[in-house]
Amino acid sequence: MNNINIQGLKKKDEFLIRCFERFGSMNKNDYEVELMHLLLENDFAGKSDYFISTQLQIPVSKVKRLRYEADLKHPKGAEDYKQLFLQTLQTASFKEDGHLIQFAIHDKSLREYLSSQLEAAGSYYDTSFNSDIVKMTPADFLILITDMEGEHGLKMRVIESLVMNKQPMDKKDKISLTGILKKMAGIILNISFEKFVEFIITSYL
Repeated sequence: MNNINIQGLKKKDEFLIRCFERFGSMNKNDYEVELMHLLLENDFAGKSDYFISTQLQIPVSKVKRLRYEADLKHPKGAEDYKQLFLQTLQTASFKEDGHLIQFAIHDKSLREYLSSQLEAAGSYYDTSFNSDIVKMTPADFLILITDMEGEHGLKMRVIESLVMNKQPMDKKDKISLTGILKKMAGIILNISFEKFVEFIITSYL
């Protein structure tokens, strides 16, 4: 905490206003949640739970809980989650597990958001082995990145073809999806992701 410039924190005035508005009704946990939100908006933005735990000298489990509660108190919008998903993919290490794709998503609120997107599409991902590790089919991943690209019509055809009817996709849609995957590979300069893109294109589309 010695490295944090208290005076330089963005939105510190908003933090103080919230505390004064709820003065007398906030308990210790409420203050910790608001402080975590403030720090996540500043020095801890994009930092891992482990890094934050060492800085605050609290267990990683508590960091995860405070981060999640902060997200509940200050919910993100769909565009925020899309950006967070993109950032996650930039550092993700992808692995194959049979016919499933496996990678880590440490942010619980992002996992819940992605889960809700797949649920709305009539699908789901698996986290039974480890809550931070998600396993999904290539079809599920295509649904998520198509949604992230704002291609609603293409997303619905992916759902209808690959999830609902289990039928091969239309050639034009395959070309569109391949283009999206290649675009993402260009944005996400990560060798593991490039291999992952190649895996989807060659073995699935």
